[in-house]
Amino acid sequence: MSLAQVRAKRLAKVIAPSVEDVVNLFVERNSDQRVAFAPKGDTVVLIKVLLKQITENLVEEATAAQPVIDDETGEGLGVQLESGEAMRRLRAFATPVKIEDWAGGVAGPSEVTRRYGVSRSTLHDWEKRGAVIGLLVGRRKHVFPLAQFIDGRPIDGLAEVLTAIGSPRTAWLWLVEPHPYFRGRKPLDRLKAGDTRGVIDLAQRDFGQS
Repeated sequence: MSLAQVRAKRLAKVIAPSVEDVVNLFVERNSDQRVAFAPKGDTVVLIKVLLKQITENLVEEATAAQPVIDDETGEGLGVQLESGEAMRRLRAFATPVKIEDWAGGVAGPSEVTRRYGVSRSTLHDWEKRGAVIGLLVGRRKHVFPLAQFIDGRPIDGLAEVLTAIGSPRTAWLWLVEPHPYFRGRKPLDRLKAGDTRGVIDLAQRDFGQS
């Protein structure tokens, strides 16, 4: 039942007793006068019949004014778009975000080798084995979050976390976001503190591998 229908019935329930009281009082006060008025009982019955008709009219009007909505099916899916058009519309609404805004400080392979004194072949081997997390920028370029290195080497446990999560980007996002299990501390900070097993187990649990 719509809100308008409920209000219409509630209004009728409020009006009916009031009208009946007024009619009764009028009949009693004018019983000794020559007034062209129906007997008390007949008058009340007549008023109630009229009120019933008014209520039905109000409900009909309220129903007619309400749009018919199918709660089970809704409006359905919109027009299906080609992938190219869908991406174009998505880019029109999307707000570009720099990778540093969510990943923290990053560096390309040359900067990592210069900063930490490791060869590019070693860095490539680390990435291939999943020991470090490389984030794709553009089509083929990779950058490496600097926070994953301690004394020029990747933090222990990164490979297992990456294996549990699968995607390097998702893994890094998970590592740098505060986690309620660690009371708001970041899993990356727990790795740095030596809680390797705890972080790996949590990653496996969060991503359905436990």
